[in-house]
Amino acid sequence: MKKLLLLAVMFISYGLSAQTSPGDLYIQNYTPHYIEYFIWRSNLSNTAGGCAPTLEPRAATGGLMKLSYSTNPGYSSTDALHQFNVNTTFSANPAFPTTPIIGAWILNGINTYTAPAPILTTFSNATTYHGVKFGVQDINGVNIGGYYSLGQECGGPIIPDLSYNPNAVIAGSFFSFGGANWMILY
Repeated sequence: MKKLLLLAVMFISYGLSAQTSPGDLYIQNYTPHYIEYFIWRSNLSNTAGGCAPTLEPRAATGGLMKLSYSTNPGYSSTDALHQFNVNTTFSANPAFPTTPIIGAWILNGINTYTAPAPILTTFSNATTYHGVKFGVQDINGVNIGGYYSLGQECGGPIIPDLSYNPNAVIAGSFFSFGGANWMILY
């Protein structure tokens, strides 16, 4: 029985990992609030070099990305998928149409790329999504909370949930599963 259970878990894990690309970032918003956010993407193994290279996204409208609220809070989510290859983030994702479109990637705080480029593929392979900083707005666009951080900053500890902030207006978790990173807000 133990072997069957182990075998079943192995097949389920394999099936789940086959559904995601290594390094994708999924965000699920189960709250009745807009989420404005900024993604951290860099090389965490290079702490001596400030985790360079770093890639910073900007929304197509400039500034932070904005994920809509759930129309059925607590039961259904509004989802975003930021794929491992950042060149795919310049256009709408038909599988995740609520994903905010990224209008630019800034490489190492200096060079800005507003369209797919071979150098972005190179740096996609050298970096991973590892955290999100976000704020919370009501449905009228009024800021009601934040900014909060989930994930891992360069050289810092992993922040898996919002328990570090007793005044947070929502709850959230950040974790890795199936080869991807996930941020769930509820």
